[in-house]
Amino acid sequence: MIGYLRQASNGFELNYDAPLMVLGSDAFYSILDDHKLAIQGKASFINTDVVALGSGQYEAGTYTISLGVKEGIFAKGQKIYLKDNESNTVTDLTQGDYAFAANQGLT
Repeated sequence: MIGYLRQASNGFELNYDAPLMVLGSDAFYSILDDHKLAIQGKASFINTDVVALGSGQYEAGTYTISLGVKEGIFAKGQKIYLKDNESNTVTDLTQGDYAFAANQGLT
């Protein structure tokens, strides 16, 4: 989860950021400095914001990223883009899911 809160900063804070507790068989997380986060609280939204993401897969295969519940500005139509640095493609997640091939391990 990525959440925008006026009282949060864009740095790591235990009040607003939740480290990924277990890197299980399959995991999807945001990355802030050297932290893998299950929840990342960020300062007020700006439309040029970039959030680094990572994943871990138990086995090689095709995986899908889709949006869950959208709140606030995102429920009102703000676009959410995902850039795959491996394939150099950009997907508008507000228009549909993104499927990607991944090897076993962390990416």
